[in-house]
Amino acid sequence: MSESPDNVYIDEAITMIQKTLLNLQLELKYPISLDKRKLRVLYRWTESTADFVELIYSLVELRGIEYGNVDIKKFATYLGELLGVDVKDSQDTYMGIKRRKSDSRTYFLDKLAYALNKKMNLEDSLEPPIFPPNTPKILFDDC
Repeated sequence: MSESPDNVYIDEAITMIQKTLLNLQLELKYPISLDKRKLRVLYRWTESTADFVELIYSLVELRGIEYGNVDIKKFATYLGELLGVDVKDSQDTYMGIKRRKSDSRTYFLDKLAYALNKKMNLEDSLEPPIFPPNTPKILFDDC
């Protein structure tokens, strides 16, 4: 017994819809690129580009994004587009971070940890955290 032409069309339509849904799921999970004409920056990065690159490198090095299997330049560009940051050369910025003379060269990450610990300590009525050793205090003035 052969299928009616209506059933064939319905089966083809269902298959097409399933493929479209699968493609949409893959695009959501693994976005290839952002269409700048449609992109609306909802949240803008307000720290320096060096701070942004420091965060990008640390997320990848920690293997917190795709288990570390990420092209840094593409990831920096992608996240930069989401947050309105124009990262011209993440490798050059990273090399500048590496040349810092302090014991801790991760100024932004130190500020990040300090600010969150300070918030939690204040909420718990504890003393503010101490500054990380050998880090310029001026970095913490706005925390």
